[in-house]
Amino acid sequence: MTKFEFDVVINQPVEKVFAFVRDNDNDAKWQSGVIETKRTPAGPVGVGTKVTFVRTFLGQRLEATGEITEYEPNKKTTFKTTSGPVKVTATQTFGSVPGGTKLSVVAEVEPGGFFKMAEPLFVSSAKKQFEANNAKLKEVLEAMG
Repeated sequence: MTKFEFDVVINQPVEKVFAFVRDNDNDAKWQSGVIETKRTPAGPVGVGTKVTFVRTFLGQRLEATGEITEYEPNKKTTFKTTSGPVKVTATQTFGSVPGGTKLSVVAEVEPGGFFKMAEPLFVSSAKKQFEANNAKLKEVLEAMG
C-alpha cells in the first residue's frame, strides 16, 4: 500500500470548496481521465453514498465503485473503493485559512491486476495525477470568483 499526502490552499471559502468537491458532477472538471461518475442514491451526499467512476489511467479504462464512509459538511469526507482494480481510501479535510481554504488529502492506494505488475510506474503516475488534480481544482475554483 502506498500513501500520498497533499495540501493545497484555494482562495475560496470552505463552503464553496466543499460543495464543489463533493458534487461528483464536477469531477471531470478537475480530475484527469474522468469520463463519467454516477452517484446513488440521488439526492444529498452522506455516509453510505455510493459513487461509480469510469476513467482512463495509463491507457486503461477503469471502472470502480466506492462508498463515502465519513462525512462532516465543510470539514471532512472519506471515500473507500468497494470494487475495481485499485483499492483506494482517500480522506479530504477542509479548513479555513487566511484568504481561503486549505484542502488536505491523504490517500492510501493499493494497485491490483495489471497495475500490480507495473506498481512502480503506477505509483509514480498516480502521485503526479493527484498533484495535477489538486492544481487543477485550485485553478477551476479560483477562476469561478
